[in-house]
Amino acid sequence: MVLSPAPSPIGTAKSQRLLGLLSFFALATIPSVIRAASPEEIAFFETKIRPVLAEKCYSCHSAKSEKLKAGLQLDHIDHLLNGGDSGPAIVAGDPGESLLIETILYGNPDLQMPPKGKLAAASIADFEKWIAMGAPWPEETKPIRTAGATKVDGSDAVMEAFDLAKRRNTHWCWQPIHRPEVPTVSLTDWPRKDLDRFILA
Repeated sequence: MVLSPAPSPIGTAKSQRLLGLLSFFALATIPSVIRAASPEEIAFFETKIRPVLAEKCYSCHSAKSEKLKAGLQLDHIDHLLNGGDSGPAIVAGDPGESLLIETILYGNPDLQMPPKGKLAAASIADFEKWIAMGAPWPEETKPIRTAGATKVDGSDAVMEAFDLAKRRNTHWCWQPIHRPEVPTVSLTDWPRKDLDRFILA
C-alpha cells in the first residue's frame, strides 16, 4: 500500500490564509443593503430621497396609486430591489447598474422619469449617492396592493397614504436642534463634563 505524504505545514498555512482572504472578499461583495443603516444614512434618505419619491413618484408607483404603472412600487426598499415589469429598479451599491438612475438621467428617450420634467442635478446626485451607500431604508412595514384596498404586509389593516408633512413633523431627523437640560446626578465629584452627567443619569 502506498501512503500519501503528510501535507506540508507551510502549504496548509498558505491554504488557510488563502481561504480566509477569499471569505473576506466574498463577504465584502454582499450588497450593503442587508446591513443596518446608520442614523446618518437614514437621515439622508428621509431628507433627500423620500420627499422626492413622495412628491414625484408615489402618485403612479406606490401602494396607494389609483393605477400602478409598469408594475413598479417605490414605497419600500423591497419593491425597489424586486422591481417591476422592466426588472429591479436599483442595484444596491451600484448606481451605474440601477435602472432608476438611468430613468432620472433622461439618457434613454423611451425611459424618462419623472415624466413631467427632469429632476434637478443636485437631486439626481443625491439618488446616486444614496444607491452607492447601499440604498439605506428605515425598518418599516411594507405596503402592498390588493384587489380591494391597499393593506400592510401580513395584516388586514388598511395602509394610509404616505403623508410627507406628517413625516416631517414626527421623524427625528426633521426636528430642530436644541440644547437639552443637563440632568442632576448624585455623584457630583465624578462628572468632568456635561456629557458625563447624561451617562450617569
